[in-house]
Amino acid sequence: MPKVLVERPRRGSRSKNEDVRRARAAWRAARDIDPKTALPRRQRMRPRFGKSLNEHLGPLRKYLNRQVGRPWNDVYSDIRACVHTRRAIDVHILEHLYDYVQRRPRVEGDRVFRAPDDGRFWRSDELFDDRRTFYVDPRDGVLKRPARRRPVRRRNQPAAPRALGPGEIALFLHNHWFAVRLAPLDDGLCRDVVLRRAVDGRDQDELSARYGRCRVYAEAKRQLSKKDVRRWGLA
Repeated sequence: MPKVLVERPRRGSRSKNEDVRRARAAWRAARDIDPKTALPRRQRMRPRFGKSLNEHLGPLRKYLNRQVGRPWNDVYSDIRACVHTRRAIDVHILEHLYDYVQRRPRVEGDRVFRAPDDGRFWRSDELFDDRRTFYVDPRDGVLKRPARRRPVRRRNQPAAPRALGPGEIALFLHNHWFAVRLAPLDDGLCRDVVLRRAVDGRDQDELSARYGRCRVYAEAKRQLSKKDVRRWGLA
C-alpha cells in the first residue's frame, strides 16, 4: 500500500529540462526589473505554485469501504501490519487515514458529529456519507459510514419575491438572497441588474411576473448577509 499510494509523481515536476526552466525564469525576472527603482514593473496577482503533493489515495478509500462492518481494532491492526511509523511515507498515510476515519464521534440517533476536541478545521461538524467518510461507532467499536447523505442545495431555486420596503424586495438568485431596489419603468431603455440587459415597456409582462409589481425594473441589488436573512425570516 505505501508504494501504490506514493508512486504518482508530484504536480509541477514534469519539466524536461530544469536548467532551461530556471534560466528562462531568471531572464524574465531581470527583464521585468526597473533599473531606476530596482522593483518589478509588474506583478502577478495569482501566486506562482511550484511542486505540490499528488497522492493516489483511491486504494486506501477502497480498502476502508470494504472494511465497513468490521471492528475497528481488527481493521487498524491489519493496516499497521504493513504500515509502520519508522518511515515518513507511512506516517503520511496514517495522517490521511485519520482524516478519513473519525475515531471519537458523537452519535445522536442517525446523525453523527465530529469530536469536539478535533483540532482540524472543518466546514461542518456533522458527518455525511460520501464514500470517503467513516467513523468508529462508540457503542460497539465497528467501522461504519454515516447513514445520512449531504443535503443537495439547488441552485437558482425559484422563490417568490418578498417585500422588504416600499421600493425594495428580496429575491433568491444563484443560491443566495439579494435585496433588489425597484424603480419605475420609463418609456426609454433601462438597465435591469437582475436580467442583465436593457428593458423597456415591451418587457413589462416579464418584469411583472419576475418582481410581482407592474411597470418596475431592478435598479440595484446587494447580497443579504446571514444576519439580514435571519432578521427578515428568509432562511
